[in-house]
Amino acid sequence: MIMNMNAYKIVARHPWTKTIWIRYKNVPMVNLTEARRQLRAKGLKFRVRYRGTRTHVLDTRVHSARMQDCLKQFANRATIYVQGE
Repeated sequence: MIMNMNAYKIVARHPWTKTIWIRYKNVPMVNLTEARRQLRAKGLKFRVRYRGTRTHVLDTRVHSARMQDCLKQFANRATIYVQGE
């Protein structure tokens, strides 16, 4: 199944370096594998951050680590960061 990546796309330009960054925001976890496949097919390097609840009862990390980011197994969506396209 081909996923429409433009539905999640946000383009931004860094104010000082003028580097273009593309962010795919709130990509559902069920579509993450397809999104990765499409970006790799274009030869792009990317970084994924997982989004979801930070206060999951099974998360045994210290409070400051929990508030910093979400673990993959507790995530329900992701944000993909790509430099240029």
